[in-house]
Amino acid sequence: MTSSSSTTQYYDAEVNPMCLCRTPSLAKKRISWTDDNPGRRFWNCRMSMKGPWFFDWIDLELNEHYKLTLLRLRREADGEALADARMKLASAEAMIAKLKLKLGDVKEKAADLKMKYEETSVRAKVLGFSLVSVVVMIGVMVMMKYAV
Repeated sequence: MTSSSSTTQYYDAEVNPMCLCRTPSLAKKRISWTDDNPGRRFWNCRMSMKGPWFFDWIDLELNEHYKLTLLRLRREADGEALADARMKLASAEAMIAKLKLKLGDVKEKAADLKMKYEETSVRAKVLGFSLVSVVVMIGVMVMMKYAV
């Protein structure tokens, strides 16, 4: 059942009507936040956002006083949500700054460890070369002793 230009059907808010568009399915309950229909619930086809298919109001139209009140409350709620989001953003930015400092410390420690590793590696190579030299010298001495 769809609305016509002369009469409007109002559906029970808890019983999804069936839409009979290209892909028949249960209608979806939505809420309008336009200036003309703030907070007014309606049924429409799940595909109706892409085309002019099934649509029907659940609620009766509000008088101007209630429309303006709902719009004002919505703006206030949006303002509070925006303020809350700004506080969360500031907190996240502070956390990012702390993490960047920690990252800088970690990078500095990593550079120190790399330098120590390279120094140790050079020492090990020198020590290894020295040890090989000593072994070679002992070998030469032993050969000289037996060669005579």
